[in-house]
Amino acid sequence: MRPLCSEAKLPAVFLFLSLGFAFASDKFEDAGIALQPRMGHTATLLTDGRVLLDGGDIGNPYWRHCMECRIEAELYDPATGLVEKVGGLRPSRKYHTATLMADGRVLIAGGWMGRGSFKTAEIFDPTTKKFTRVGDMSIERSRHSAHLLKDGRVLIFENSNSIEVFDPDTQTFRPVRMVAAPGSYPRAILLDDDRVLFAGGFFSPAGVLQLEGALEPVTFQWPGYGMEDHSMTFLPDGSVLVAGGNEEPYGWEYYFSSNTKRTDLIDPLKRSSTEGSELLAARSSHSATLLLDGRVLLAGGFGGDENLQSSAEFFDTNLRGFYPAPEMSARRGEHSATLLRDGRVLIAGGRGATAEMFISGVAPKVLEVLTLGGQGAVLHGGTARLVSAADPTEVGDVVEIYARGLFGGKMKPKVSIGGRLAEVLYFGAAPGLDGIQQINVRIPERSVTGGEVPLWLLDLERPSRPVMIGVRE
Repeated sequence: MRPLCSEAKLPAVFLFLSLGFAFASDKFEDAGIALQPRMGHTATLLTDGRVLLDGGDIGNPYWRHCMECRIEAELYDPATGLVEKVGGLRPSRKYHTATLMADGRVLIAGGWMGRGSFKTAEIFDPTTKKFTRVGDMSIERSRHSAHLLKDGRVLIFENSNSIEVFDPDTQTFRPVRMVAAPGSYPRAILLDDDRVLFAGGFFSPAGVLQLEGALEPVTFQWPGYGMEDHSMTFLPDGSVLVAGGNEEPYGWEYYFSSNTKRTDLIDPLKRSSTEGSELLAARSSHSATLLLDGRVLLAGGFGGDENLQSSAEFFDTNLRGFYPAPEMSARRGEHSATLLRDGRVLIAGGRGATAEMFISGVAPKVLEVLTLGGQGAVLHGGTARLVSAADPTEVGDVVEIYARGLFGGKMKPKVSIGGRLAEVLYFGAAPGLDGIQQINVRIPERSVTGGEVPLWLLDLERPSRPVMIGVRE
C-alpha cells in the first residue's frame, strides 16, 4: 500500500525535521549504577523509557539451582540514572519470560526455581509498580520463549507437545496443539506473519510453526544431537543469524559438550540454512543485539574453556563476517542486553552487580513519534489534519503516523493504540522528508476511546513514548 499523504499535503514544519547522526568511537562504559546481582533474569524496556529487571539468581548456572530464591525487581531509569526496587521480596524465577504487551504492562511467565520449573504467571503494571498473579500456564515451563502476536495475545513456545497463548482480556492461557514437538531448549523468534521460527535444541533442530497449523521443517543440520544456549537474531534483510551455543555430541551427556564458534544463516522464506563464518571466540549463554546501524553485537558468555568471558565482537550484516568489538569491563554470562530508545545497550547482571553501557560509534536519535505543538504527528488518512481531541478519528479509520529512529529494513514495527495493536498497512520513508518514516495503520477494534488515547510504537523491542490522540466512540 502506498503512502496516503503526498508531500504537498504535509504541514511545512515536517520539511525541517531530519534524523541526523553523531559520530564517536564504539565503547563500553560504566553505567554508574548499582544493581542487584542477577543471572538468568529478564530486562524489559517500558514505554516510559525505564527498564524492568526481574528474577534471576546468583547460583551455579550449570545445575540451575536457585541459590537466592527471593529477590526484588528493579526499575532503572536511563534518563536520571536512578534505580528503584519494586514489588517487594517475591519468589525469584530464572529462565522465565517477560513480554511487553499492547497496553504497556509486562507479562511474566514460568521459570525455574530450586529444582524444578513452575507454571505461574503474573503481570507487572508500571503505573502502580505492582505485580498481580494471573491464571497459570497449562504446564510448568522454563527456558521457553514468549512473543507478542498481532492480535495482542502472547504466544508461549517451549519444548513440549503444546504451545499456548495468553489472552490479556481474560488473563488466562489456552493450550494450542502442535503437530510435532521441537527438541529441548530451542531458541525462537516471531516472524512478521506471526509464525515462529525455532532452531537448536535436541533431536529436532529447526522449523517454522504456524500457530493453528502445520509445523514446517527447515533444512538445518547441527553436528551431534543438537545445541543449546545459542543466540538467534533477526537481520535487516529478513534472514536469521544463529550463533554459538553449547554442542551436545552425545545427546544428554553434558560432560561431553563444548561451546562452539559455529554460526548459521537461516532464510525463513526458503526454509533453508547455510553455515556462516565462525565467531572470533566460542560462546554460549551470550547476548546478541541488533544495533540501529545494522551490526550485531555479540558479548560475553561462556567461552571454549567453559569460563565466563568479557570479550565482544560485531557481525557485519553486509559482509557476513565478524570483527572485534571493545571488551566489556566484566566477565559475564546469562546477562541481559537491552537496546534503549537512543541506541545505547544496557548490559546488566551475569554474576556481577555492575552494569555497563555499549555506545555505538554511530548514535541515532531517540525512537519517537514526532509532535507538533505538543500534539502527536498523527494525521487523518490522506489529509493534513492532525488527529486530536477536537478532531478525533474512529475505530476502523486509517491514520498516518510520522516518526523517526525506527530501524527500517524488512522488520515492521508494531503500533499500539488504546491498548490494542493496530493493523500496519504501510511502513516506509515519508515522501520528500529526509530521515522521517511513515506508518499507516487502521484504528483497532476495542481500542480505548476518548480525547487522550495513547499511541506508541514497538520497534526491535524498543517502545516509543506514547503520544495522545482522539478516538471517537
